[in-house]
Amino acid sequence: MNDTPRKSGLAVTNLVLGILSVLGCTLFTGIPAIICGIIGRTRARKTPESYAGDGLALGGIITGSIGSVLVYRIHDTVSCGNAVACAHPVERKSAADSMCEQHETDPSRLTHLGHR
Repeated sequence: MNDTPRKSGLAVTNLVLGILSVLGCTLFTGIPAIICGIIGRTRARKTPESYAGDGLALGGIITGSIGSVLVYRIHDTVSCGNAVACAHPVERKSAADSMCEQHETDPSRLTHLGHR
């Protein structure tokens, strides 16, 4: 049996970065978490006798992905004011515009002003 401890530093780093990305450190930690997780998971699968942390790496990939998606959604919502409003913009009219349209479509409403 080999007494050399297996390395899991990359997997631990990946998980920490992933958790930080979910907590609000944005893409600066989310994308590196995903990259480190993929590298760490590949190493753990190819040489399990030297590298450990396959589960930690998977957890970091998942949390990094969630954090990155959250950043995108928050940015989309903040930049537009409302995510639904961005997807379906509503034409907003002032009260004066609405009154003008009513008068244009219904000339009988202008009689009280003496225009007839």
